Amino acid sequence: MSQTKDRNGSLDPKYQELPTQEQNGNFDNVIMEDVLDDKEDAHAQCGLGALRCRCLQVFAHPNAYVLLVGLMFMSTIGANGVYVAGVISTIEKRFQLKSSESALLLSFNDVSSLSGVLFVAHFGGRSHRPRIIGISCLLVALGSFLNALPQFIYDNPALDEIFVTNVNQSEQNAGTLLYEKDFTCNAQANATPCTAEEIEASGSQLAKTWPIILGQLLSGVGTSAIIPLSVTYVDDAVEKAILPIYMALMFLPMAITPLFGFAISGYCLSLFVDFYKTDVSELGLTPRDPQWQGAWWLGFIIYGCLLCLIAVPFFFFPRKLRKPKTYFFGLHMPDCCKTMIGRGPGRGGRGEGGVAMAQIATHHKKHEGQPILVALKEFVASLWRLLTNPIFMTSLMGYCMLVIAFSGFGFFCAKYMQYQFGISPVRAGLLLGFTVMPGSLIGIMLGGVVSSRAAGSQRGYAKLTIGVQVLCVLGYGSMMALGCPNIDIAGLTTQYGAGGHVTGNNLDVFSSCNMDCSCEKGVYSPVCGSDNITYVTACFAGCKAVGKDEDDITIYEGCTCINQTGHSSLNEPASGSAFQGACASNCDLLLPFIIILGVTTALSSMSFNPTFMMKFRSVLDKDRDLSLGLTSLFSKILGFIPAPIILGAGLESQCSYWQESCDATGECLEYDRPGLRFVFTGFAAGFRLLASLFFCIGAFFIYRASKYEQAIDNDEVATANGKSDANGGMRNVEKTLSSTVTDV
Repeated sequence: MSQTKDRNGSLDPKYQELPTQEQNGNFDNVIMEDVLDDKEDAHAQCGLGALRCRCLQVFAHPNAYVLLVGLMFMSTIGANGVYVAGVISTIEKRFQLKSSESALLLSFNDVSSLSGVLFVAHFGGRSHRPRIIGISCLLVALGSFLNALPQFIYDNPALDEIFVTNVNQSEQNAGTLLYEKDFTCNAQANATPCTAEEIEASGSQLAKTWPIILGQLLSGVGTSAIIPLSVTYVDDAVEKAILPIYMALMFLPMAITPLFGFAISGYCLSLFVDFYKTDVSELGLTPRDPQWQGAWWLGFIIYGCLLCLIAVPFFFFPRKLRKPKTYFFGLHMPDCCKTMIGRGPGRGGRGEGGVAMAQIATHHKKHEGQPILVALKEFVASLWRLLTNPIFMTSLMGYCMLVIAFSGFGFFCAKYMQYQFGISPVRAGLLLGFTVMPGSLIGIMLGGVVSSRAAGSQRGYAKLTIGVQVLCVLGYGSMMALGCPNIDIAGLTTQYGAGGHVTGNNLDVFSSCNMDCSCEKGVYSPVCGSDNITYVTACFAGCKAVGKDEDDITIYEGCTCINQTGHSSLNEPASGSAFQGACASNCDLLLPFIIILGVTTALSSMSFNPTFMMKFRSVLDKDRDLSLGLTSLFSKILGFIPAPIILGAGLESQCSYWQESCDATGECLEYDRPGLRFVFTGFAAGFRLLASLFFCIGAFFIYRASKYEQAIDNDEVATANGKSDANGGMRNVEKTLSSTVTDV
């Protein structure tokens, strides 16, 4: 077939576009069809500067990028979230902080990210996104290093007295002398005024946490760009229908973040805070002692080094990834996966009843070098479209309520388990890690698969979101019934024995039996008496002597406050004596709580994908970057920043015994367990319920938009049918007239 020429003798334009055999190349070589060759544009090649060798181009694929982003998410969230939750009680003890103060301290991370989250999300999409992410990762690493700085520039006042007490003492007698000097009844002791050093070391030490504040500020600036730019970068590189699968894969490493983070926190807290310069065996302390402080700072250094290593590969990714034709390591997508995501035979590209916003969206091309006024005008117009989008805004408010629920719950969960069930911080962190990890893993994968089945359908996303949130509310609500009663603590939860002088709500740790002991209030080193009642210190139990039994257990004797008529078992000390540590609790609800927590975590993780897609597919393509930035902005202002502070203040209201020194109050030493349980679990359940209401409002707008869209489609079909009938009628008239003319 010859090529047609126009009147000037040149080839017809439609034939000029046909490729030649040389351009087509060898069609049999399809193994490397996704690998870029050296002649392609440098913006689509992996490399840095002149280093763009062919071996690096195999990593110019969404799979490689998603794997690296997953590791980065695991490290950033671990450094600023999971690990902090595991060591928060130790940080409060180290700096004598209240729960609201520790929450405020760590909320600077979210405050700093507000400064540039919208502009980074909007204008960052016009720049080299992977390199911006790499720089952000280095900022988070620097912030993590700063979090550990107070350990090396400030003394620890809580340990100074222990060091002084044990100086020049033998390993055998150090522990005994410590408790004998500080926590036994001493009638000859006289109260002395506080020195300037003691006054400075008393109360909250928030001023000494300025390196942590600076570290949180840097980390917040770094994390502000990571999620918005990572999501849009992947969305540009994959097909729309498969984005939920890639979202699940991107956040999949976050499922092992709790296990990894709490394992690191457990290991660090098992080490003494000054292990690198002090032999802890000389102090007579173990991790079970209330005076023990673990190495809270060590994990921040570990995460900082890990983030530095992860940041380097981002500088080698191309400016924009091309959409690959293969997703499964050189193989085309299996038919089962095509069917699963709605691309197989018999499935349309669009879900039934879905909102048409994602389908009518136009592709947003990045105009480089455009005037700043034009860019700002587009920014304002895009912001106005988002703020007046009812589906997006109601979904966003629902998401903010979810953020309040899970950020507050996650921040204090390890501490809650520690005080509610009477376990150590190390055990609480490990249990939480092994519980949350499988739940998150199952939930994220299941959420991605189920969301893919509803690909393109806003109604499907809304149904999944509301259904899962209702189940989460039931899960958190059931946790209210899973808790322990208060143990009997003389002067806090129960009255003293024979010598008690107050009852009811006016309990006091001071009693007639210890009035002459010069006991120091605000110190918690509990002992269990032979009457099975816990006393805040041996001094408040009226104990005058201390020693060791054959098992090297500290025994206090001559305790005047212990009820001499109380019964004792064979394993308990004799009447009028006590041993170190609080009395054991008979509560056995820790295992049911762990099971319910694991199931609820799976449901909560499963809800992330449909909730995200419900928002993300309700905006125009050109508004995607800003929508993610706006989500980050609102979630921080309404969620991440106030949630820990509000819940921390609520937990403080249930404190029954505070640390005190020199008339200054520090951290809470003991909580009312029933009140703590209702405040903590009720906080999460209440805001989950409020989130469900917002999602129901969003679903209403989705269904109304679906009906409106269906009516428009029906009108278009009817109009098309009417035109077809009219054309058919005209043809019949023409045929009739032609026949008539022929007959004539």
